[in-house]
Amino acid sequence: MTFSKSLGRRVFTPLFGRPYQELLELLWKSTSQYDVSIHLSTEVQLPNAVLPIGTTYDKALVERLQRAGVDAMLEFGEGHTLVLPNRNMTKQPVSSQYELLK
Repeated sequence: MTFSKSLGRRVFTPLFGRPYQELLELLWKSTSQYDVSIHLSTEVQLPNAVLPIGTTYDKALVERLQRAGVDAMLEFGEGHTLVLPNRNMTKQPVSSQYELLK
């Protein structure tokens, strides 16, 4: 663990080698603490479905990924995520908000 002066936060590095359960617990706690939500910023291919951009990355999705045999944290490039603030959000769908950030 290191302290990032620019962020003013503790940074846990490296993430690799840390138990996923530990990382996920920290992630869920952080989403609540910082009032943010996590969404897929790319499509994710599952054996029988394609998850679209904007799909919420939450506990239910992690379980679905695990059942499908996909890395639960998408660490092998299966997809990517985008963190968005929950406050002051426009009424646009998440996929539209992602387009605004490009």
